[in-house]
Amino acid sequence: MEISGTILVVDNDEGVGAFLKTALQGHGFTVFVASSGRKAIKLFRAKPIDIVLMDIGMPDLSGPETLKMLQSIRPDVACFFMTASSPLTKEHLAGAIDVFEKPFRKFSEVVRTFSEILDKGGTIKHPAHPPGEAHLEQKLSKTLHDN
Repeated sequence: MEISGTILVVDNDEGVGAFLKTALQGHGFTVFVASSGRKAIKLFRAKPIDIVLMDIGMPDLSGPETLKMLQSIRPDVACFFMTASSPLTKEHLAGAIDVFEKPFRKFSEVVRTFSEILDKGGTIKHPAHPPGEAHLEQKLSKTLHDN
């Protein structure tokens, strides 16, 4: 089953970024890759990103630092961290939903998790929509459905 959604992969290891782009595109996702936190912020502002998959340890801005900046743009951003170091606890997630360990032993778990978030529909707000606009779209949809 193909899924539709836009993923931003952030990893300073370009090989990891290229692998994840190919793997996620194979499951129907649109994928953008950034090699740094700063590049991720620029892409996040310019593209309708549904989910961010980000390395924790990066040289310019760490994953948690980058996430904080992304949340200042859109507080409800769905973000997942990935790390090759020791597992993190929920307290260390700094607003991310969860953390995936690299190397990915069960990539199908990543795809399933992303699919579940996107299947909820309407919970992800794109930066192209001003804050009140999403509410107006939902209200219009309900009004049309009720009539």
